[in-house]
Amino acid sequence: EKEEIDASSIVIWCDFACIDQDDRDLQMRGISSLVSYAARSDLVLTPVQNEPGAIEAFTSARHPADLLNYGERAWCRLE
Repeated sequence: EKEEIDASSIVIWCDFACIDQDDRDLQMRGISSLVSYAARSDLVLTPVQNEPGAIEAFTSARHPADLLNYGERAWCRLE
């Protein structure tokens, strides 16, 4: 089923671009704010590597932890 989405209301948030990776204090504050971002989200997009194993895992996954190089990271489990 295709959803109609108003393009003017779309905001994309990239975690690696928005959470400081160098300053530990800023990083912790950013990580603490993840729940806030998730609560305001209608959709979460999951990037998948363009390789057979990752694509196969994506097509058969029942949980994010089933994805390659994604589900084992703690912040990904928040999503």
